[in-house]
Amino acid sequence: MVARYKRNEGLHTSAADAKTNILLHLHRYGVFDWRRGLRKAELGFAAYPDYDFARPQGAAFAVAKLVREMEDDDLIGWYVDERRHGGYYLKPAGVASAAALAAVVNIAADSLPMQADTVSGATAATATQAVA
Repeated sequence: MVARYKRNEGLHTSAADAKTNILLHLHRYGVFDWRRGLRKAELGFAAYPDYDFARPQGAAFAVAKLVREMEDDDLIGWYVDERRHGGYYLKPAGVASAAALAAVVNIAADSLPMQADTVSGATAATATQAVA
């Protein structure tokens, strides 16, 4: 019998932390309108920075529910043009939330290192209250 390697065993990221990572990632890269939208796989890699995904589809699948919830909350939107170029971008409410998150963690969103996006769920809750 061959032992199987389990990816990401022992890792856990809460939904609030993953959503925070997505907001800060989009804000850091200035994705404020549909012209610079990011694919769902890119959001997955941003949401779970320490995870090892075998394929980009795994990252996209990991955040599918979170992205849909963020769309329903009007934080992010999806756009596709006639040439099939498209992606997710921050809507005005998402820009405000990301700016509040960056202020709460006392850093500028554009100066965050790639792997240091994780903040506590309490921070996300505080920022959400600050925006509301």
